[in-house]
Amino acid sequence: MTRWSEKFWFALVLHAPVYLSVAADIAGTPTIIEGEILKVEGKRSRLAGIDVTSPKQTCFIRKREWRWGLISTTAPMALVAGVNICCRAGDPKPDATRCWAGSYELSKGMLHASGTLVLPRDQERFAPIELQAFEARQDLWQGEFVLS
Repeated sequence: MTRWSEKFWFALVLHAPVYLSVAADIAGTPTIIEGEILKVEGKRSRLAGIDVTSPKQTCFIRKREWRWGLISTTAPMALVAGVNICCRAGDPKPDATRCWAGSYELSKGMLHASGTLVLPRDQERFAPIELQAFEARQDLWQGEFVLS
């Protein structure tokens, strides 16, 4: 290889997005429909393993009612703003996919960023993250809530 081509390939590998290494069923810029539901390349899917609170969900923190569902709806928008993601089927639920922005799994990000709960079948994979939020009194865990 010539010196120029070596530099080119090195730069390409260095700057290549991590998600290219994940075999994607769909890839592109997502549109958030609601909570954990998104659309990529015209295909609608649900982020695997999580349940985002509904837009009408409320939470009481220090005796004040918060419309937590609205906060939960905006969190996924912040996680994917201006980035391409890749999604791959692999969840037992037919419409659920695991999606990544680079090497960052969106379901895990949602557990850190909003009023998101772990689905029972995914306790092993995500319960430690949910427990961290609970112990730190983050998000919904700051107060009291009844799922609507």
